[in-house]
Amino acid sequence: VVAAAKETGAILTAEEHSIFGGLGSAIAEVVVEQAPVPMKRLGVPGVFAHTGSAEWLLDEFGMAPAAIADAAEALIKRK
Repeated sequence: VVAAAKETGAILTAEEHSIFGGLGSAIAEVVVEQAPVPMKRLGVPGVFAHTGSAEWLLDEFGMAPAAIADAAEALIKRK
């Protein structure tokens, strides 16, 4: 993770559950101490998730492929 942060200058995580206490949080803890770079965590933003199809839920929480690409482009601009 540290090598990736140093090489890329930014970190984007996407996870299909809460952004709190998950993979993105663990990566943020490492990055902030060892290689601070702009970071964005995509996932369920601390709310109880709705029910629906997987496709609908990904769209609802900004994790469809196009939304991930948009988030990556916005993150690159922050570098």
